[in-house]
Amino acid sequence: MRDRYAGMGPFVGVAAVLFVIGIIAVLLELQSPSIVQWDGLKVRGVTTGGIAYYHYDGHLYAVNNPHAAANDRSRKPTTIWLKRSDPTDFNSAYVENAWSRWMDFTVVTMWFFFAAVILLIGFLRRWRRRQRIIKTMGQYGSGLSDEVVRRLLEKRRQPRPPLLISDDDI
Repeated sequence: MRDRYAGMGPFVGVAAVLFVIGIIAVLLELQSPSIVQWDGLKVRGVTTGGIAYYHYDGHLYAVNNPHAAANDRSRKPTTIWLKRSDPTDFNSAYVENAWSRWMDFTVVTMWFFFAAVILLIGFLRRWRRRQRIIKTMGQYGSGLSDEVVRRLLEKRRQPRPPLLISDDDI
């Protein structure tokens, strides 16, 4: 496992920090009132005069629509998100706002995306360095060539003739 990330210390460290920030962003989004846009019940309604009206389970509900002007008397189709745990609680109803929804998505996922990009940059950098080392092998000034190393190893591995010591040498 260590070999997989060898030579990528700073990249792995930055990616880990970004991943932790991403986890924190997910936890914050789970506590946000806008989470119902991802996990709630979607109902259709109409906004007029800054108030969104919708029906759920045969009852009419009304919530303030902060995205509509109070003096606008035209009827505009509106999407309202309700909590799954208590869809009749109009206080937790959330009027859909595409900008807010995609900003939530971007703020949560960008950390994981950036962590993946940083790791990819680290892998590419390591690959390029290894390719550069492979290309320079055998060139002048880069150490012994593979052929020289092979010949030296063959010569060392050959059995040596036994040393004969005569009585005159002692």
